[in-house]
Amino acid sequence: MKILHYINTLDRSFGGTTTYMQMLALSLRSRAELIFVADASQNPVEICGAKVIFMQSKWYSRSRYKQEWTAILDAEKPDVVHVNTIWLPQCAWVQLWAEQKGYKCALTVHGMLEPWIVNRNRFKKKLGMIFFQRRQLKTALWQTVTAVEEKKHVIQYYSDCKIADVANLNIDVIPIGIDYESIAKKCASLKSDGEKYILFLSRIHPKKGIEILLDSLCRVREKIVGYKVKIAGEGDSAYVENLKNFCSDNNLIDIVEFVGGVYGDDKWRLISNASVLVLPTYSENFGLVIAEAMSASVPVITTNTTPWQILTDSDSGWCVPVGVEHIAGALADFASLSADELQQKGCNAFSVISREYSLGMMGEKLMSFYNKMLS
Repeated sequence: MKILHYINTLDRSFGGTTTYMQMLALSLRSRAELIFVADASQNPVEICGAKVIFMQSKWYSRSRYKQEWTAILDAEKPDVVHVNTIWLPQCAWVQLWAEQKGYKCALTVHGMLEPWIVNRNRFKKKLGMIFFQRRQLKTALWQTVTAVEEKKHVIQYYSDCKIADVANLNIDVIPIGIDYESIAKKCASLKSDGEKYILFLSRIHPKKGIEILLDSLCRVREKIVGYKVKIAGEGDSAYVENLKNFCSDNNLIDIVEFVGGVYGDDKWRLISNASVLVLPTYSENFGLVIAEAMSASVPVITTNTTPWQILTDSDSGWCVPVGVEHIAGALADFASLSADELQQKGCNAFSVISREYSLGMMGEKLMSFYNKMLS
């Protein structure tokens, strides 16, 4: 089977979505022939196990983009075209043009129908629905999501907006597979004795709840004595500057360090030596960095807007409601634990990942999904 995945970008700055594509390629490389098509970018991630084609045309040159895209379809002749992400005209167009040529299309929205996302920039989304988005969603009757909650949100959005009969939707829940063995091995080789720190690692974006983390630090400063806080990731420079100014105004400069984007060994070194990962996000359809930290036997603090209630259930971290009070409480609880207790939570986290989130399981479920489409 030949599967062509389209995504608007594979640039490393897009964080979880591009990491998802890497994991998808690894999970399918021995099961199907893969082609990835994306817009050209400055720092694309490496995709193993797939042919990668970068569009040379710009999306805003619609006729040239269509010409290049349809030429790729004619040359590759995939069995399935799988479009990734929405709210971008080029994502809707490539699906339309593929359908016009008779290809069966699947869609993964990557959390873009989560309530927090839908309610953000509502005017732009209303325009998008008028000009391109409604049509793309109406014909996207085969979809994958990464968690049961995300499936509920997709169905709710279709129902609320009267896009299509939800009874006709075919949505498979396929959790992201993690190459946990490679991550564990890499992190073990990079682990060292040094400063103790709490880690935030994600895109620097309002969705991620960084202000919640910083407000929480103001409340628990005396309880986390001995710990630094490292905030790693790329984001809008003005937004990052506002966060730094908050730290300065609230006397957090001595414990909070903004380390910028980290990749490769630098990323795994940062994860492997963290005492805990904190992701106080407002919305997350999966949260790959959570799974990566767990693969490195690092406990996690996150919110119940992610599909990670298992952190609490398995005693491998904290999954709490969104808000300063709740994140501060989890940080205080974390700081009260002994080194042995934290280590046990990390071991529990690794056990969860190795049992529930393997690449093999992801690949099997994806192939089952594609076979259902084609039958």
